[in-house]
Amino acid sequence: MIYLTIVIAAVLVFVLQARIYRKYAFDKLEYKVTLSSDEVFEGDEVYVYEEISNKKFLPLPFLKVDTELPDGLVFRINERDEKTGGIKETFPRVIHSFPRVIHSVFVLHGREVIKRRWKVVCKIRGTYRLGSVSMLADDIFGSNPNAKVISPDKDSHAVVTVL
Repeated sequence: MIYLTIVIAAVLVFVLQARIYRKYAFDKLEYKVTLSSDEVFEGDEVYVYEEISNKKFLPLPFLKVDTELPDGLVFRINERDEKTGGIKETFPRVIHSFPRVIHSVFVLHGREVIKRRWKVVCKIRGTYRLGSVSMLADDIFGSNPNAKVISPDKDSHAVVTVL
């Protein structure tokens, strides 16, 4: 009888937390992407800043955020130089087709803000706007993923013009 009670309690906890996360995962969750400069020259570096804030008490044990990066912007990757022991900066050898995506995985406690910075290089002249953002939140057991897509605003600060 005690085993049946434990199984029923475990199933009840599983179902209850799944409903809570399905309903409240994206409530009071803010995501903002900005660039360090509005205008740069071809070949210059800019930083892509992403900030995610969970303004509720419910923690998010798994949150995957994918931000589209336009074709003219290329990631700058730091690698360790084996000969000198210093750090050398390189570009990725493989050029990805649009949309290239910044993949970020977060674990957010209640009332927490996380900021990240990515270095990109403007390779081609033009005006670039970061694309849509897709979010995938999951519950404690990883069994109930919820997805949300955010389209970029026309008044977004994530726009850079390469001169």
